Amino acid sequence: MKKPKEGKRQQIIAAAVKIFSQNGYHNTKMEEIAAEAEIGKGTIYEYFSSKISLFQSVIEDGLKYYHAKFDADKMKILPFDEYIKVLMEAHIKFYLANKELTRMLFLEKEAPDKELLEWAIEVHSTRVEIIKERILKSIERREIRSLDPSILSYVIQATIASFCVPIIVEDKSLDPQYYAERYSDIIMNGIRYKEAEMPRGGGV
Repeated sequence: MKKPKEGKRQQIIAAAVKIFSQNGYHNTKMEEIAAEAEIGKGTIYEYFSSKISLFQSVIEDGLKYYHAKFDADKMKILPFDEYIKVLMEAHIKFYLANKELTRMLFLEKEAPDKELLEWAIEVHSTRVEIIKERILKSIERREIRSLDPSILSYVIQATIASFCVPIIVEDKSLDPQYYAERYSDIIMNGIRYKEAEMPRGGGV
């Protein structure tokens, strides 16, 4: 009995992702999701108590899919430059494979209601804390210089998330490995010109 029930739930989730991404959270009606899923509206409420509950479940399922791509034990021991590289590559692959979900998560135009906003802040804060903890360990290992871990955590989160724009808005197909390697280099080495990089001799 479990498989059909889980299959119906995923059917609703898939329909919700499509309609939420097209209309935004506030403009989406449960009737539209039911029609897309080809079920009765009442069936949705057998699985989700409200539109907020459904929206949260969509995001949670997306996050589970994203985190399933990581080897948690390996992530703990990776050098920080490799850790950053894995994060970026995983994000780009996720954006490319889940364009509708990414559009829904990052391009929602209207502010959510208070309950949804509080929940979203909690989810984001948890992710920031995970990266912050990793930064602190890297400082202890002297992989990176001593700096404000909160600021660096926000910088990493925001810059990685920004790559959804060329993929979703501009419909570009970015090479995950290429961008991950360049991103890691920028984070680790910065953008300041170094004297060692100056051409020697009679360069053109």
